[in-house]
Amino acid sequence: MKRIWKVFDSFGKYVLVLAVLGIMVSCTGQVIARFVFNSSIRWSNEVARYLLCYLTFIGAFVLIKEKGYIKMDVLEAKITPQARPYYEIIMEILMISYAIVLMIYGNELALKNAHQRSSTLHIPKDVLYMIIPISGGFMIVNSLRNIVESVRKILKKGEKV
Repeated sequence: MKRIWKVFDSFGKYVLVLAVLGIMVSCTGQVIARFVFNSSIRWSNEVARYLLCYLTFIGAFVLIKEKGYIKMDVLEAKITPQARPYYEIIMEILMISYAIVLMIYGNELALKNAHQRSSTLHIPKDVLYMIIPISGGFMIVNSLRNIVESVRKILKKGEKV
């Protein structure tokens, strides 16, 4: 099971690296084309824009596993170590709620735009928008993993008593 989770976590990180490299190559190629060859690459902006969207949504599910999402440090600092696992479970439940909203409305957005194509690359827009519900599903998986980890902490503390 650990091997599966390692592959799952590595997948997200590799996709992030590839997206950053793609943006870098696309933008660098555009700059070189404009200033050296006095021309432009028509599809460069669109590639960079879509890769940035993918980078954002894939980055969100990677950050959830590492608990790197935005949270209120002021509130967290006041929580006792005994209450911290319960606080983490509540935060993960809120994150799951958000991910469910992403899945529902992201799927709706993808289906509404299924008949459209991107202007330069002519990629179906539903393919581009499907990253929203997919990342929502991955967020739920990582939040559930974090909840299991917090429950284990609670149970481990209960054994010591």
